Amino acid sequence: MIIYIQGLRMIVDGAGPGVRRLLKMRRKKRTGRLDDKGHPEIKIEYTKLYKDISDSRLLTMSGLLSRVLHSPGGRNAVVKDYRDALPSVELPDNIGWRPGQKDAVETLLRNPQGRLIYPTGSGKTFILEQICVALKDQVIVMCTTRSTVLKDFIRRLKENTDIKPYLVNGSRRFKPGKQVYVVSAMSLHKLPEGWEPDIFIFDEAHGAAAPTVFNEMCRFKKCRMYGFTATDEGRSDGADLGIEALFGDRIAEMTYQKAEDLGLVVPMHVYFIDIAGHDIGTCTDAQLAYYGYTVNGVRNERMLIGADAVMEQGFVKQLFTTRTTEHALILSRMRPDIVPVYRPVPTEKWNEYVRDNLVDTTRHSREPDIDSILRDMRNGSISRIAGTTCLREGIDIKDLNVVVRMDGLSGKISNNQFAGRGTRLGKDYGIVLDSTDRFGQRMERAAQSRRNKYIDLGWTIYDWNLTEPPKESL
Repeated sequence: MIIYIQGLRMIVDGAGPGVRRLLKMRRKKRTGRLDDKGHPEIKIEYTKLYKDISDSRLLTMSGLLSRVLHSPGGRNAVVKDYRDALPSVELPDNIGWRPGQKDAVETLLRNPQGRLIYPTGSGKTFILEQICVALKDQVIVMCTTRSTVLKDFIRRLKENTDIKPYLVNGSRRFKPGKQVYVVSAMSLHKLPEGWEPDIFIFDEAHGAAAPTVFNEMCRFKKCRMYGFTATDEGRSDGADLGIEALFGDRIAEMTYQKAEDLGLVVPMHVYFIDIAGHDIGTCTDAQLAYYGYTVNGVRNERMLIGADAVMEQGFVKQLFTTRTTEHALILSRMRPDIVPVYRPVPTEKWNEYVRDNLVDTTRHSREPDIDSILRDMRNGSISRIAGTTCLREGIDIKDLNVVVRMDGLSGKISNNQFAGRGTRLGKDYGIVLDSTDRFGQRMERAAQSRRNKYIDLGWTIYDWNLTEPPKESL
């Protein structure tokens, strides 16, 4: 077998069925129905990540090199890599490097592509910033799925460097001649067809495997591709292979425990509040989200009591994570000091919320100014916010010290990203409030899954029945 690599593409000459088998992405798609056992019905779809040129010759993505080399017949493969090396760069020593950051930049610059896996709060944005500074002769695209991440990166570049980043989004067209372009994943189509940067960096790279984003990314063929994330595996649709195809191997990696030992993040204490109630029975995903979490009065009140208790002990900056805008509004109605954060709500849906008395028109807006709310959270004007996935990534509030998990999501990405909002330096430790959710087997399994993921991160777990203050850590 001979493998020819040019940019982000490679040709495998002499490929057999074993190679093809490894290069199929297995996606899981929920149909919205229940199967015979009352479980959510899941449809499996396979997507080929290669194109047949002949019976034994195929074209695929260079990020899958390791996978091909580990296939039957791949161990003795000859690799002919035509990718040019980056010019050597001398990194300065006196710019406030934190442990592991300079090594990460040097590792990235030595590799034509790869994934950087660092915990939330450990300084991935600073690493990205230093790559832009070190490679001023290279055209760089920084992309992410979150507008909050984009805005924070632009702000940091303007404050800390002489680089003038150019934002490409729904209202701003691409202009040639810039060094650093900042673009959201949903605006990738605004980059000209056939144009490529020298370097493409995707922050929160776990979002790159979403079908629409992945298809846009596949049009790049020559640039160096790097993916930054805290969780590069565990997508609920099973599309992790797409992340590997785009970015290749893990070339820089740090566990949460290592980051904590190096002083990059704070220790985390997780309190599981015991919550029992009526069994909600067999239901679809939508019904579970609504009855099990959103309008579950017993669960909402118990979690709010726990949040109030830790607030009385000085842990006042709190983020409540929810699945839906409606849930955030319910929490705000139950505790008026909680400010709901959500994307613009369609007028018809908003009118429905008004009719259901979920909205206080003197406090709530159909199109809230998220940036203003987060700014007030940072300066202390407000201390508690509740929101959906718009708050899952890119929210940099250093003194945020409590994350209240109201969402019930148990996927690895959701778990690490939501809970990771409280890991940043600026406090002695962070707190996560979660729940046992004994309302039926599905909710119990989800709660146990979240517990196991916290244990894998090395976080300290406590069970709390709310009858007395959580003295173990407070």
